[in-house]
Amino acid sequence: APRLEGDPEVVEATYADLDAGRRALAGVDVLFMVSAAESPVRRDEHRRFIRAAAEAEVGHIVYTSFAAAAPDAIFTLGRDHHDAEEAIRASGMAWTLLRDSFYSDFFPMFADEQGVVRGPAGEGRVSAVARADVADVAVAVLRDPGAHAGEVLTLTGPEAFSVREACARMTTALGRPFSYVE
Repeated sequence: APRLEGDPEVVEATYADLDAGRRALAGVDVLFMVSAAESPVRRDEHRRFIRAAAEAEVGHIVYTSFAAAAPDAIFTLGRDHHDAEEAIRASGMAWTLLRDSFYSDFFPMFADEQGVVRGPAGEGRVSAVARADVADVAVAVLRDPGAHAGEVLTLTGPEAFSVREACARMTTALGRPFSYVE
């Protein structure tokens, strides 16, 4: 896996703590912001941390967003990520948005103990992406952020597949049965 060079200084701050965020981000030129865990206060946490970055005079923010980010997205995460993107655009910092599709390596986690994935996906298709591929793109952007300023990069896998097809592939790859129930 690609790595960035250097000996990083480790500083802790939660997205919710504006003062700690400002202190942690003081002197940072480029911030790689991975979105917070899903929660009822996620939007506020994102906005607070983005504000901390702007107030700490971070020059460029690279943010992991979602492929369907929009104010009217059906999927909650899409609305949350759109809100963070709007805060980033309004912050005055240079930015790059990495709009990741669903993570292909998460599909086995959707199954119960019997390998059954339940949900309203029908025959809908998704071009899921491996997290390792997202990491490769993030490293490339972080190595030369200026070349990617103002870019919105949608990161997907090489093909679209249904949850039913994902279950068949997981059965073969993982050697245990998976199935999909609408």
